[in-house]
Amino acid sequence: MLKISPMTCLDWSDAFEHLSLHIKTGDIILFDQISWMGSKDSRFILKLKAWWDKQTIHMVLMFFGSVSTWLEGNILRSTELRATLYS
Repeated sequence: MLKISPMTCLDWSDAFEHLSLHIKTGDIILFDQISWMGSKDSRFILKLKAWWDKQTIHMVLMFFGSVSTWLEGNILRSTELRATLYS
């Protein structure tokens, strides 16, 4: 489990960059209530993809949320994420 001090981020890009400072090869990153995160920022998926594309270590991302239709439409069927996340 990551032990990260409380922080203030300007946006999701800032939060993802901060996360990059704390992850290592083999980590499993859980995004709980991702549908809530994504619904608050229309560019959330693009920011997630931009962050993921810069990663050089192997890790697993797991997405959880209570709105399955959002997960299906924005993660599983995302043309932006398909080639990147599912490889």
